Parts: sequence; C-alpha cells; structure tokens
Amino acid sequence: KVQQAQARDQRRQAMRKHWPSFSLGTASDGMLHQVALAYKKRFSDVVGDTPLERVQDLLVCDSATAASALASIDQVLGRQDLPTVDDILALEAKGKYHFIRPPALLAAQLAWERDAAAPLAWPESLAQKMVAFYLADGLGNMPAWYEMLVEAKPELVAPILLRYAAPKLKHKAATGITGLWALSRRAKHQELARLVLPGLLAHFPLRAGEAARRELNHSLLAALHLLPEAEAAQLVSLKLSQPGMDATQRIAWMVADLPYHAASAERLADWVGKNERRAIALGVAMEE
Repeated sequence: KVQQAQARDQRRQAMRKHWPSFSLGTASDGMLHQVALAYKKRFSDVVGDTPLERVQDLLVCDSATAASALASIDQVLGRQDLPTVDDILALEAKGKYHFIRPPALLAAQLAWERDAAAPLAWPESLAQKMVAFYLADGLGNMPAWYEMLVEAKPELVAPILLRYAAPKLKHKAATGITGLWALSRRAKHQELARLVLPGLLAHFPLRAGEAARRELNHSLLAALHLLPEAEAAQLVSLKLSQPGMDATQRIAWMVADLPYHAASAERLADWVGKNERRAIALGVAMEE
C-alpha cells in the first residue's frame, strides 16, 4: 500500500501541470489520448465505476477538473487540425496511429449518444476523417454512427473503405480488415457493397495470404449477388482468365461462377478431382 500511495502521488505530480489545459482548451493529444483510454477502461491501474470517476482517478484531481477533461473530448470534433484521411491511412499502414484517434472516436460516440442524427450533419471532411479513424482502429463493435453514414452516405464511405482495404488484402500477413464482413451480412451495407465490390474484387491479389482468402470467401464473394448479374459474371470470368492464381483461391472463384455459367460445375469438378487439399478448399468456399 505504501508503494501504491507513492505511485499515486508521483502520478498526481506528473498530471497536475496538465490540469489547466483542459479548461483552457490546450490539452495535448497525448493527454486527450489518456483520458479517452481511461473512459474506455483500458488502464488496469485506473479505477472507477463511471467515466468521470475513472478520469478523476487517472488525473488524480477533483471532480471539476475531471469534468473539464471529459468536456475536452467533446471539443475534438470541432478541431481544425485533425489529420487528413491520407495521413490516417498512411500511419495505419505502418502499424501506428495518431494519439488523437481514440479521443476522436470517443467524441463521435458521445455525439451520437446525445443526438442520433448528429453524424449526418457533420461536414463532409469531418465525416471522412471519422470513417478513416474507425476503419484504421477497428476495435469493439461497429459504431452506430458509422453504420448511419454507411446507409445514408455510402458514396462518402466507399472510396475510403477501398483505399483502406485494397492494400491490406495484398499483405500476406494481413489479419482482420475492418468493415468487410458487414458487406455481405448487414442490409444497411448493401449499397456500400455495390460501390466497393467491383474495385476490391478486380484488384484482389492472385496469390493472397490466408486472411485475405478468408475475406474473399466470407465477405466479398458472399456479397457478389448484390451486383447486377452481368457485372458479377464478367468480374468472375475476368478473374478466372488470369494466370498465376493459387489453386485454393481459384476454387473460390469457380464456386462463385456456378450461378452464371452452366458448364462451371463440370469445370469445378474436374479441377478438384481427387485432390484432398482442393476438396477442403471447395468445402470452405461452399459454406458461403
């Protein structure tokens, strides 16, 4: 307990110089980052039943200062110096992120909680930045404000999702790619799917990593039926005509071709034959 008291006192000494910055509107991105993480219960050594109590414990301050810190989060959406979409995606591609990202995402959540229609009134540039922040972050459940933008303004979301997802699909070590799963599973995302599928499928790498192939099966080709039949059939045919595709992926495309060409079933059976690995890949592809 003595050590805990000493650590708390040291934190108080470190934090107290930042207290005035919240009421003055000059809090650094780093401080706002810590406040947002405390709000979200991301610190094991910060306690409190409510966001206010957790922020108060983080800053080792009185409740008025903690309330001022929380108010600073609300002001983030009005800042003119938020990073651009290009900057957000470029830093994410390096496995890094801006300290302002968690505060901005928290501010968006709080804005929606106060007024569910608020995201629709955001300036276009702010909405684009928030979409990029969410896709780059991808933690937790899909925010309601993001789904609202997807449904109401799919043409705003689509180019950002393309710019975010297409490069990640080409990385052999890619893991989950935010937003793709909903294209085939949520009705609100159907128009977005129609806008992004042609680009994502046309540029899908011929020799993809396992995670990308999983997205191809479960997220992209599973939503293929949302496209006009002629467009979908042409996309699949063009892809199958390209040499150099790995065998597992080719099976996924051949399964996708089944609704469009009568001879595709026979070609698929011949391709799989008695090859056990191809048979397993066929089973995976047929699940969707």
